[in-house]
Amino acid sequence: MAASGEPSIADLVRKTISDAQKLVRAQIALTQAELTATSEAVARAGIFAVLALVCVSLFGIFLLVTIAYAFVAMGLPVWAGFGIVSLVLLITAVVCGLIARNQAQQIQAPRLTLGEVTKTRNAIASVEQPGR
Repeated sequence: MAASGEPSIADLVRKTISDAQKLVRAQIALTQAELTATSEAVARAGIFAVLALVCVSLFGIFLLVTIAYAFVAMGLPVWAGFGIVSLVLLITAVVCGLIARNQAQQIQAPRLTLGEVTKTRNAIASVEQPGR
């Protein structure tokens, strides 16, 4: 029996369980707060990345128009200046598309992982049916 003033074993176990529950709740709250802060930072970074891409895209468009008018200033007709720029863009797109297709054809399934999964599956099957 517990001496007067000392908690019993049952009281100590209840207090330990209660403290563990409080600790888990505090850890969950901390995790939620960190995830909230992280997601807000990711959102801000994403917004500025999108703005940067828009600005770079507009820069590219204006640069191409400038190049086309530079051809016009060299004496070519307007249609020829813009035609040359368009042709260069088309050739670039075709080359990039061919490279992308070549890279996509080289993609392979993760053979090592699939092999390990097969080994694990076979090992589990042999444990379940020891006679085989």
